[in-house]
Amino acid sequence: MSPKPAVRRATFGKKQCLCGLADENGVPSTPSDDRIAELEIELKAAQASLNAKVQEIVIANEKLISTREQMMSMNEALQLANEELIAINHELRRKVDELTLAYSDLENFLQSADLAMIVLDPSLRIRYVTDAARHMFAHSSSDEEYSLDQFDVSLGNIDLTKEVRKVFEKGAAFSGSCESNKGEKSYLVRITPQLNDESCVKSASITLVDISQEVDLRRKLAAETRKLHLAMEAANMGAWVTDRETGRLTVDATGAQLAGLKGPGEYDRRDLQAYLEPLDAKKHIAERDQALAIDEAYSHVLQLDVPGAPRRWVKVHASPFEDEDGCKKVVGLGVDVTEIIQLQRELEEQTYLRKMVMNAGRMGMADLDVERWVSTVDEVLAEHLNLHKAGEVPGEEVLAHVFEEDLEILRAKLAGAIERGEEYEVDFRVKDPEMGIRWVRTRGRPYVTINGVKKVAGATLDISPMKNQQLLVEEMSHRIKNLFAVVGGLIQAAPKPNPAAEHMASELLERVVSLGRVYDLARKEHAMMGLPLGTLLHSILEPHTTGHSVKMEGPTVFVDGDRVNTLTLIVHELTTNAVKYGALGSPDGRLELSWTVLEGSQVQLKWCEYRADFSPPSSSGGFGTILIDSGVRQLKGAFERRFTQTGALIDLLVTL
Repeated sequence: MSPKPAVRRATFGKKQCLCGLADENGVPSTPSDDRIAELEIELKAAQASLNAKVQEIVIANEKLISTREQMMSMNEALQLANEELIAINHELRRKVDELTLAYSDLENFLQSADLAMIVLDPSLRIRYVTDAARHMFAHSSSDEEYSLDQFDVSLGNIDLTKEVRKVFEKGAAFSGSCESNKGEKSYLVRITPQLNDESCVKSASITLVDISQEVDLRRKLAAETRKLHLAMEAANMGAWVTDRETGRLTVDATGAQLAGLKGPGEYDRRDLQAYLEPLDAKKHIAERDQALAIDEAYSHVLQLDVPGAPRRWVKVHASPFEDEDGCKKVVGLGVDVTEIIQLQRELEEQTYLRKMVMNAGRMGMADLDVERWVSTVDEVLAEHLNLHKAGEVPGEEVLAHVFEEDLEILRAKLAGAIERGEEYEVDFRVKDPEMGIRWVRTRGRPYVTINGVKKVAGATLDISPMKNQQLLVEEMSHRIKNLFAVVGGLIQAAPKPNPAAEHMASELLERVVSLGRVYDLARKEHAMMGLPLGTLLHSILEPHTTGHSVKMEGPTVFVDGDRVNTLTLIVHELTTNAVKYGALGSPDGRLELSWTVLEGSQVQLKWCEYRADFSPPSSSGGFGTILIDSGVRQLKGAFERRFTQTGALIDLLVTL
């Protein structure tokens, strides 16, 4: 800007210098001078023009300098902008690489996950589709654009196109499950909108997840749950869940019934404990707290006492767990075990009574495990078999002191029980250091436990005193039989010097023989229980029934030993009369006997005779009648005899 005034000052100075020289020299003015003056004027004009040009050049130069400075400043700004663009370019390139990698990863994930996905624009043109979706809807891949309508969309009750349009209209996501039209697959369908900056839906993605396995598992779970509920109902089993922090319980209907509550719902723990209490409170609390401390299950029996209702018992199985929210809870199952508890107590009572009875009768008990061949014996049986101890004893040691002659019989009985399931009863001898010989009677039977273990249970009884008494009885019986024989011989010999007494002797001999026969029968077969009435009647009538029809009918009833002789004499007298006058004295005769048991051990006997040529006896007050009346009085009974055209009808009431 400073050079411009300097140029003007130089030009003006030259002009003044030339004019001054012309004036000083006094040179006269000539045409040439005029010409010079013109030239000077032209020169001055040219100089002025030149000065103007110079001035313009100076100004232009100043502008150029200013422009150059601006250009340099802009160049610096452009360099800074270029550096920023380079940095941005590098950042964009990195972002593009990351997006490319993410897209590749997403693509690989979608393909590897076999996830069916379709991305749509607002016109339902497909922007992206996975291979799983193409396979699902039977559509081949193509570079050309295609729409959702071109897919064979068959999703049961879901109209996919309609739902997509709703998502674009309302901007709200859609979710639902369905089955394919063929019913082979089940899908979870979700349509999600993508919004732009103006909150308008710019695209929507359809995701279909194959949940066939999950649906199948849910159906199986529902079926198993129904079975479980049915089983719980059938078993009268209730359930409840306890929140360990709050102490609140959620109880179902059966659980409420078992706990004595009004109905299903939510209760406080104190409500549950109002009527339920453990059999052993201290033990129950200790076991429960110990189990919960280590998150283990526990079980116990609770006693239910509801006013106005009988006492019941409930067995509870409980297990701790955490729900999806992390809350610690306890699930419990309760079942009514009243019948089991009652049966257990009855079993304990029966076991106690059995032990008392067996101890009172000095009876022993053994339980043989067939597979292990080990017997569990009690103290009494160990004493009977001369064993050193009670408890588990090997099978061979149990029989170690049995006499060899009896051992084979005992083994045969055991084999029959094990192999054929037979019950057995056998008497055998045991070597005893004090008694010498101990007689033992055992009775046993096989059985199978609930665990499938085959066993034989047997009881033993020391019958040594009975055997000794039996020897004495046999000796006494032998002597009585000899006595009967001697009396019979005397009766048979009596008529020889006294022929008039022959008839009476014959009748007396028959009575003695009948008594001997019945006595021998009672002694041999029924010494303990008495003699069956049917056996007694058959024994008396048997010698006289050949060729005659005799029918006997009645229940099994036993005649006590002290009443056998009296009843024998009565029946023998009736039999003798039937032989003389009635049914047993004629080939066409028929005798029918029947008896019934009345109260107080009384027996009503009906004696019916049938004979075509029956003729009632003329006398009814002989020795036989006296014998019958006396016997009936001894038996605290009654006797009634009637005669018809066909025979005698007798009603005999006796106490046996």
